[in-house]
Amino acid sequence: MKTTPSLQLPLAGLLTALSIFITACAAQPAVSADAQATIQALTTANAALSTQVAELSAAAGTPAARQSPAGTPASRVEAVAAPLAAAEPGSALPRLLANVPLAAEGGTLVDFRADRTRNRLYVTDTAGQLHVIDASTYAPITTLAMGGNLELDERNSRLYVFEPFVREGEEPVIHVLDTVTLAEVGVLRGGAIAVDAERNRLFVGEPYTYSTTDETRGVRVVDGATLTELRVIDQPGAPVYNPQRNELLIVAYTVYTADPETGQITGDLYPELTDLDQIGFLWCNGCRWADGAWYVPSQGMLAIDIAAHCAGKGCGVVLPLRWYDAATMQPVDPTVAPELQADCGSAVSATGPIGGRYYRNRIY
Repeated sequence: MKTTPSLQLPLAGLLTALSIFITACAAQPAVSADAQATIQALTTANAALSTQVAELSAAAGTPAARQSPAGTPASRVEAVAAPLAAAEPGSALPRLLANVPLAAEGGTLVDFRADRTRNRLYVTDTAGQLHVIDASTYAPITTLAMGGNLELDERNSRLYVFEPFVREGEEPVIHVLDTVTLAEVGVLRGGAIAVDAERNRLFVGEPYTYSTTDETRGVRVVDGATLTELRVIDQPGAPVYNPQRNELLIVAYTVYTADPETGQITGDLYPELTDLDQIGFLWCNGCRWADGAWYVPSQGMLAIDIAAHCAGKGCGVVLPLRWYDAATMQPVDPTVAPELQADCGSAVSATGPIGGRYYRNRIY
């Protein structure tokens, strides 16, 4: 069993300069005013932004931003940015505060994390650099020679920097940084990581792809303080930790559940995905498999993306995510499930009803 890379939710406005608007990367409060007026205002603002992106693209000789599966721009054109702050009273729209040029010409930004404990911003770019920025003054603190995705553990003062996918023959590594000193304190072998901040444990694996072999090691349970390997779970894949059940999910074509205390696989959420008597073989044109899973603490839920994969004209309408109550793992009624939205990086959040209405993003 092998899967494609986990669904990537691209950055909204993180391009060659850091774009942090006044309401970005924070929980969005429910709109108490007329929802229709808010939606209309957002629509108008988005149209204006789309026009600006198209103009920038034309000036730079690059194609206009295309829409990603998450509905956010995935463009290489230069953009501007702004810092963390509270929303302006009475305003439903973000407000630009500052420009923070980071990536070199021709490059783009890859991932972003806001460290409120240390009052810092961490940003990576396609040149393999990690930029550390003061969140109050927006002044650069340092730039380190490492890039890729980020995972932040504020509770235990750790930042993990890693490339999920590497060239053939290369071994993926996870750089472990102390956020107090910004010194590298260790390196782990892997291309995917989940953090149990309460117990200071790490779960290290690799995105499960068609090239994953039977010899690939399973997910490793690692002591976060010493970086000592505690045990190996006999299933490779990308780990996702559910703290409400002290349970691990492993995305590997299907989604397995595992006990991090014993290392035992405890279940398979979607056995039908790998039932060869029904589908014939894996990775087929039109087959469905798990592209990713996310724990969303603000909702107390898990979201799992089971998508069909079709060559040529595609499979049609993209299926909505499957939502589960994180404490019980009971499915959430799709009519009242939230919508997953991209934040300022690989981290995600969810939005519920606005003015008593759900707004669904459906893509063909």
